[in-house]
Amino acid sequence: MIYELEKIEDMLMRFFEGQTSGEEEQTLYRFFDREDLPAHLACYKPVFKYFETGLAEEAASLAVAKSRRNPRISVKRWRIGAGLAAAVATGCIIMLSHWKTDAFDPYEGSCIIRGGVRLTDTKIIRPELEKTFREAFEQQADMERLMNEPVDPDDMLEQYRQTFERQQSTFLSGFTDPYAREEARKLLTADYNNF
Repeated sequence: MIYELEKIEDMLMRFFEGQTSGEEEQTLYRFFDREDLPAHLACYKPVFKYFETGLAEEAASLAVAKSRRNPRISVKRWRIGAGLAAAVATGCIIMLSHWKTDAFDPYEGSCIIRGGVRLTDTKIIRPELEKTFREAFEQQADMERLMNEPVDPDDMLEQYRQTFERQQSTFLSGFTDPYAREEARKLLTADYNNF
């Protein structure tokens, strides 16, 4: 009995997904035609009763109604439907052509902190963000150039020192407060071996 219930529940799931065969559907119809259904499956009995007999009755009544229809009325309804569909399509096209979309702003949600104040207005912070990106790309290009150039080992240390000084100068120029700039310079040039 438990195995049969599991099989029925599996068929029921596949039935509602449209994956059952005709034979399986007949098995479900016979199962739900019984009086001694488990409580958790009893709610499906009217559904299967409708699928078994109600659909056939509806199809028969629809066939009778179609045979009684005046063909002239059907053409008239078709023309009205086509006109309505064209009107809806035209309305959608007009609406979509006037629909404005905001341009994508890659800086939306960005912020900078200036003087302890958090700024989020993209019109104000955009130039600073773009400058920062340019500097980062330039530094990356410098480092890639250094990595790809064949360098004399004796000259390598001097090139790294010059690159460091150039990057340090660029970094320190971003400080407007002279005291903060000097403190940052001390941190960059500190001898960490003595700590």
